[in-house]
Amino acid sequence: MAKRALMVGINTYSNRSFDLKGCLNDIDSLKRLLVSGPYNFNVDDIESLTDTSATKQSILSRLDYMLGTASPGDTLIFAFSGHGTQAASQDQSESDKKDECLVPYEGTFTSLIRDNDLHGMYNKYIDSRIKFTAIYDMCHSGTMIRELDVINDNIVEVVSNRCLDVFDLKGRPARDKEIGPYNILSACKDNETAADLRAVGPSKQSRGAFSYSLHNFLSLTPDLPVAIADGQILDGIKEVSDHKQNPHYVVYDINSPLIRY
Repeated sequence: MAKRALMVGINTYSNRSFDLKGCLNDIDSLKRLLVSGPYNFNVDDIESLTDTSATKQSILSRLDYMLGTASPGDTLIFAFSGHGTQAASQDQSESDKKDECLVPYEGTFTSLIRDNDLHGMYNKYIDSRIKFTAIYDMCHSGTMIRELDVINDNIVEVVSNRCLDVFDLKGRPARDKEIGPYNILSACKDNETAADLRAVGPSKQSRGAFSYSLHNFLSLTPDLPVAIADGQILDGIKEVSDHKQNPHYVVYDINSPLIRY
């Protein structure tokens, strides 16, 4: 039974005005946790796409490969730390007429990775025999809240939501096809943004507030059920940031650990 992970972290975008600080530290921290913690991953089975290598084509092709070659009993993790945004949706079932999107390195409209791309891939490959978890630390802000919105084929800074809600985090009835036997961990609700902290913890590293709290929690209590973990991770965020964000989880079983393994 294999254990594999794909991690994407983008500090440097093609448009340098979108640059972030803590994303590479986020994925480095998660990698250490998976290798040295109870999850028992082999470092050679963790693939990282960072900055210029984190293009739309690379992210989707490597994710498709990881999911498509999985076997029953495998443990899989997909983690993204970078910008998120919303774009107009052609899906009439979207009540707000918007798709939530990952922003890859290119940072253009045509490069956005939409939630439909992701849940379509997840539901194509994942069944209850495969333990899959996706972790999104999206919508980072530094000393000021920097929002990303879509105009034509460019992404410009505006004040609007920049948070990815991969599935149904808007309070509307979830579509059955979006709920599968996997866990989705998101940094904040869709009407919030997520903090990118410049100096946090003993090492004073730049980190995403959600990733920092989540990884600290998992290093100490990896098997605590989601129903209990939620409040403790939020408390951890509040200890290091005054920024308002409430992590949101779409999980297969609230009595399961945050990361399925």
